Amino acid sequence: FQATRGQKVGQGASKPKPLIANSQAGIDYRPALQPNPTLSKLLAIVCQWPEILPEVDESLAMLHFPPGPLNELHQHILRAYTQLNLPPEKLHQNLTEGPHSATVTSLLASTGTTPNPTQNSIDATPPNQLFKQHFAQWQQQQQTHKQYTQIIKQADWFNPENWQQFKQLKES
Repeated sequence: FQATRGQKVGQGASKPKPLIANSQAGIDYRPALQPNPTLSKLLAIVCQWPEILPEVDESLAMLHFPPGPLNELHQHILRAYTQLNLPPEKLHQNLTEGPHSATVTSLLASTGTTPNPTQNSIDATPPNQLFKQHFAQWQQQQQTHKQYTQIIKQADWFNPENWQQFKQLKES
């Protein structure tokens, strides 16, 4: 009996947590991971100007990220800089060859940008200002997603006004 119980506990502990937004309904309302031009720009800026990372760190700390690939990606970038204190060339290698390389590649490919520590030509705007602009835009996108997730969860789908409201949010 002891062994069986131990086995059960062991099995329970190793069980991965489901990445489901609404576990009660068993439905994941989050969109599939797709290349996001705004996020791609953020990543490209971070790769090219390592000196703005403290600001990036601060900005990310203000947001409550949902679980999922994007959050892991940010953690990966922050870990590479802050904990390991890596030079940009090493970060570049981490992003292009590390565990998230496929995600990074697809995200950056959506803007035609590659993480290159020597390429300093995104824009004439100072990097921290550039980051702030793109971050604000990305934050806005997150907010919109939250809003229409709420509508999906609460809507009475027999009411045509709900469809209209949802459509407007998606298009904004």
